Amino acid sequence: MAKIQIGGAGGAPANGFIKSLRESGRGDYLIGMSSGVSDLFLANVDEKYPIPEASDSSYSDVLLRMLSKTRPDFIHLQNDYEVRAVSRLRDQVEALGVKHYLPAAETVENCVDKEKSYKIWESSGLPVPKTTVLRDPSDLKRAFDLYGETIWVRAIEGAAGRGARSDPTTVGVHS
Repeated sequence: MAKIQIGGAGGAPANGFIKSLRESGRGDYLIGMSSGVSDLFLANVDEKYPIPEASDSSYSDVLLRMLSKTRPDFIHLQNDYEVRAVSRLRDQVEALGVKHYLPAAETVENCVDKEKSYKIWESSGLPVPKTTVLRDPSDLKRAFDLYGETIWVRAIEGAAGRGARSDPTTVGVHS
């Protein structure tokens, strides 16, 4: 039996992980944490903790205090923001005796930033779609001029593909 701290508890991906652990019959003690407090109600875990969003300046301190209190054997993270935040704290997390299966810090940074990933893949000769970074509405107009009437707009970091848009006059640029 292991004590496992699970980020994003209550969200669909974490709940799938939790369900798999429960169905395994291993008897693990599960500790859920989430910045979506209402999500915690949906998590089938033994302990539940709210935590600030990983982008919040207090996240690191809150997480490290929480890990000091809960003393899990392992931390499992779901979303890119938490993966990146904990990757940046890996030495402190490991000093608390908490294991993780995160790749090297540089790999995490390259993977969570779609622009960096794109440049790495392109320079390695992998086939990649034509890509333009949108910083303001004029960039969006330029993208339509370059690629035609149908484009795909995505955030550089995190999930949330914003969808295909075909009319540059009706789409705003948001950070």
